Amino acid sequence: MRQLANNETILNFVISSLILYLLLPPFACDVMAASTAESAIAYFPALVGRYGQQVTVRAHIADEANIRNVTLVVENGAKPLRGKMPRLTQAGVVPVSAQTAKDATVRSGPAANKNIKGRLSRGERMQIAGEKDGYYRGVSASGIKGYVLKQDVDILQTGSAYAVTLPSSITSRSKLTYHIEAQDASGRVIRTDAVTMRLLTEQEIDTFMAAYGGPTPVGAPLYRKPLFWVSMAAVAGGAYILSSDKDGSDDDLTTAEIMVEWE
Repeated sequence: MRQLANNETILNFVISSLILYLLLPPFACDVMAASTAESAIAYFPALVGRYGQQVTVRAHIADEANIRNVTLVVENGAKPLRGKMPRLTQAGVVPVSAQTAKDATVRSGPAANKNIKGRLSRGERMQIAGEKDGYYRGVSASGIKGYVLKQDVDILQTGSAYAVTLPSSITSRSKLTYHIEAQDASGRVIRTDAVTMRLLTEQEIDTFMAAYGGPTPVGAPLYRKPLFWVSMAAVAGGAYILSSDKDGSDDDLTTAEIMVEWE
């Protein structure tokens, strides 16, 4: 019995460490994104993905910035990889920044039954990087990330959507660091903060699911349930890791393949 208790203690420690590993960097990234809420670029950083699988990065950029070129830059030793982010003309005019018209609730998905992630007071600003089912998807200046009802906010800036797909040749690594650059007509370059994306192999994912994906006895610890790992991946920004459910994602333009030549 003592040995079992010791094993359980060790397992709890490992799980706690994994939770910190998954959660702390994304939270820091949300705050980092909020610090640029007044900038012309609004986007949701992709923080977790599958090793060797395509990943699409999308951004909304204000029209008044008079942008001529948008590029996704991936760190690659002494020579970064650069891929042009084409304008999504089919997306039309998209929101870039907004201000709450009244006290607003931020939810984890575009539905009234989704979890509440926080509340915004009237007058708070946020970046808008997508929309779905009557909700805007964004991050507030205070760092709250999620969905708000369209009628709860007033749009301050509009612009265009840009996106590019990272091919498997670039995502076949344990992690990659990238940022977005937008150049205006005068040659001035606007840059987002760098973001590091973790890329998990099928073996790593299978290990999690094999250890905690079997039948779960009533009253078993939460971390022994498959839903726990799906939720953890989603909270960490990896909506496509352990679940194929696209509920809560942006429209189809977000995950469409936008392939370009990489320099």
